[in-house]
Amino acid sequence: GVSVLDCVRGVGRGMEGGCFRYAEFDVDDYEFYEKVENGDYNVISPKFIAFSSPSATKTEIYPGVHSMVPADYFDLWKRHNVTAVVRLSKKTYDRMDFIRAGFNHYDLYFADGSIPPDMIAHRFLEVCEAERGCVAVHCKAGLGRTGTLIGLYFMKHLGWSAMDFIAWNRIVRPGSVIGPQQAFLKSWEGRMWAAGRLAGLPWAATSRPPPAPLVYLPPVAAGDNPDKKNAAAAAAAAAA
Repeated sequence: GVSVLDCVRGVGRGMEGGCFRYAEFDVDDYEFYEKVENGDYNVISPKFIAFSSPSATKTEIYPGVHSMVPADYFDLWKRHNVTAVVRLSKKTYDRMDFIRAGFNHYDLYFADGSIPPDMIAHRFLEVCEAERGCVAVHCKAGLGRTGTLIGLYFMKHLGWSAMDFIAWNRIVRPGSVIGPQQAFLKSWEGRMWAAGRLAGLPWAATSRPPPAPLVYLPPVAAGDNPDKKNAAAAAAAAAA
């Protein structure tokens, strides 16, 4: 599972990579747009937005609250420099709605809760590498399948470890990367790092091996501190 240390490292990588700038973070915006009726989306990085699937028509989710349709996202996506939408789930809306609004749209379906076939994984990377702007990715809820594929890009293009990404993704969009998808990302970590190095991506030139896990050492009682004992012995020898 994800440890506290993974979370600390994930946030650190996010800050280093420009995914999070504390001075610019607006908690009110974050809480507003994560609501279903306002888009249910989160900015994972300048390159990616994760969101839940729009509907073909507005339907009432609960009294006074309705689902989003593609047109509800047009202005939001333009504000975030989105150039493409990737759908990983079953078709619940007409992709032409996004295309007519000027966005590229890609369908890369695989089953809910599962891991992506190699063909889908590689195609997703190709799409994101070809798109110069931000890519808005969704499955049904925008959590499992969405986070898993975005994680491949982070490992290849930014040199992140699988656990750093999973931790960061879950902090930004809780519930992301579920069940076997976590093991899948860890199993693809070396492959994505190798692909990044082979492509000569910037991170590879300055990459360092992932830091070794920190080990907790209980505090040493004052009387048992070996450094103090050695210092006392040295002082006694010098005085003799």
